[in-house]
Amino acid sequence: TFNFMDIPELIGLCRGVLADGKISVTEAAYILDWMNERPDLRENWIASDLYKLLVKVLGDGELSAVEQAELTGLLEKVIGDPVTLVLH
Repeated sequence: TFNFMDIPELIGLCRGVLADGKISVTEAAYILDWMNERPDLRENWIASDLYKLLVKVLGDGELSAVEQAELTGLLEKVIGDPVTLVLH
């Protein structure tokens, strides 16, 4: 059964990942693992989109600049705030 309290927790995780303006493979994998423990969360459209993107971008174990930008854009939608992405 879908737990609505998972949404605020997901938003908090996304905010934490975006806090420093960088997204690491470890951070993205943590969110994916967290979502894997809550399969019912994927009934929510934004969580479903995020899950699919995380699976896709983590498929090779690396995050390219393009994948980081795509993931940042979706995380911004989840949290409702734009952030500045730092690439290096």
